Amino acid sequence: MKEILFVAPTENVYKNAMEMKRIYNFGNIDIIKGILAEGLEAAKAYCKKHSPEILISRGGTYSMLRDAIPLPIVEIKVSASDCIAAYRELETFDEKVAIVGYNNVINDFLMMQGIIRGNFTYMTFDSPEEIHDVIKKCREQGITKIVGDVTVRDIANELNCTGILIDSQPESILLAMQQAQSMLEASKAQIRKRDEIKNVIDSVGEAVFYTDTKGVIKLRNKVADKLMSKLVVRDLDARISEILPIREITEDKTTGVVCNVRGLKYIVNSSPTYEEGRFSGKVFSLQRSDDIMDFEQSLRRSADKKGFVAKYNFEDIIHVSGKVDAVIEKAKKFALVDSPILIYGESGTGKELLCQSIHNYSKRHSGPFVAINCAAISPSLIESELFGYEAGAFTNAHKNGKAGIFELAHNGTLFLDEISELPVEMQSRLLRAIQEKQVMRIGGEKIIPVNVRIICAANKNLHSMMKSGGFRPDLYFRVSTLKLKLPALNDRPEDIIPLADYFLRDYSKKYGRAGLELKDEEKAYLMKRRYEGNIRELEGLMEESVVLDSFENIYTSENIYSSEDDALTCKDTEIKTGIEGLYFDESMSLDENEEAYIKYIYEKTGHSVSETTAILGISRTTLWRKLGSSANT
Repeated sequence: MKEILFVAPTENVYKNAMEMKRIYNFGNIDIIKGILAEGLEAAKAYCKKHSPEILISRGGTYSMLRDAIPLPIVEIKVSASDCIAAYRELETFDEKVAIVGYNNVINDFLMMQGIIRGNFTYMTFDSPEEIHDVIKKCREQGITKIVGDVTVRDIANELNCTGILIDSQPESILLAMQQAQSMLEASKAQIRKRDEIKNVIDSVGEAVFYTDTKGVIKLRNKVADKLMSKLVVRDLDARISEILPIREITEDKTTGVVCNVRGLKYIVNSSPTYEEGRFSGKVFSLQRSDDIMDFEQSLRRSADKKGFVAKYNFEDIIHVSGKVDAVIEKAKKFALVDSPILIYGESGTGKELLCQSIHNYSKRHSGPFVAINCAAISPSLIESELFGYEAGAFTNAHKNGKAGIFELAHNGTLFLDEISELPVEMQSRLLRAIQEKQVMRIGGEKIIPVNVRIICAANKNLHSMMKSGGFRPDLYFRVSTLKLKLPALNDRPEDIIPLADYFLRDYSKKYGRAGLELKDEEKAYLMKRRYEGNIRELEGLMEESVVLDSFENIYTSENIYSSEDDALTCKDTEIKTGIEGLYFDESMSLDENEEAYIKYIYEKTGHSVSETTAILGISRTTLWRKLGSSANT
């Protein structure tokens, strides 16, 4: 394909153009003959077949091409050499001569007045239709020698005048060709720049529009194309006002504006653009508000996943007792293998701290550490938390589905705290996942392989639960390959003061208080005190002391607990001895009356799980099962 089309209106121009093409090796230029309407038709046919990017011509043919074909066109200017060549055709310089042509021809001859002699008059026209009248006027004035282009020459000869042609010399043709080449290079550079910009904005996930100051869309990306197609917006001269409720284009910058586009909400940002310091247009970016919400949720899930790290190491376990030393030494050996570990210990003894230390000491330390408390999740949700679910698996399921903790812990450690509270019906699925090292999401059909090290913790005797049927034997023996037991704080009294000092320093720094120091009397009291809540209870006492800036609380806290226990006992007695509002229906079964009674206690305690289970003497799991979806955590 030739990129430049040269339309030669005369034989001489054609010959000169062919010569310049040969000499200067202009391989991307095609040259055809044609003058005025004939040249226009020839150029149209060529453009339809070959699609050139730039045209070249001269005189009236140039004007017709410019007005009819929407391509850049270079005019072969009338040069000094052209004027001199025409001047030499004059036989005598005494006779008056008319120079007839467009303004550029007249101006070039006027520039030559200082170096050529002769009696010249100058006549201009704006369109070829005026030429006949102009030459006729010259004849009426007695002027019979007419200098001009091909059309001027031919009409002058028809009117019995002497027509002298101003033809394009090789220098003029070469100049036009070189100008066309420069335009082509500039056009290619502009196209490359435009393509670069287009590629950049096409890579953006938002719909991007660039408009001029009148709001006409000049550039857009693929996402914007799809949006326009959905909105049935015409492509040619489309305006941003057809998409967004915008009356005029201003220089104001907007951020986070919510616009309703055919019932869909979009977040719109816009920024003005400038060329040579002048406001030239505006860039608009549109993003579906739903997409932003989905991205934010995905970001949160990603952030949560990145937050699955173990923060503690064995060095963080505050102790001086030999019992804890023995547990740590044993735990370090366990950390070097991948076998499941079961950690026993009362609530508050630091089971998760020990578990995190094992993870960080193991070869899986660079992988995720995921912890879940089996007692804190409703039985109806535990399956989806463990194994995840696919999109649409159940009502209110996230549209993109959700990964379970087994997937999240892949190549890392999964810590199942209070595994004793796991419903029996879920224990078989957990066992299979551990054995097969693969899971399937709820509502899914794809098997997902997982590489997870399992560490479990319990504050109940799983062996006794297994004997009584509360825990599956096969799961028990699977998760208890390696066993650790953390001693209660009451069994390691030598650790009480080091722990108390640590918590005092930590909370003093946290709250910006002057550091409290334990005196001998307070240390002695803390040593002889019983800790039902273990380390967690001691930590709470020290935090309270820092807040109060006093140790008085350590002497009064047990009395407070006693008062609460008495109040709870009174409430227990009151409920169990028959209270107004509690009735039993003899027509109902025992199970139905039991369910009504449990719900009544649950309501009476203000939906307190701990009080309800204490009064009824049942576990949290049993309470969840009896209450079903009516429970409120």
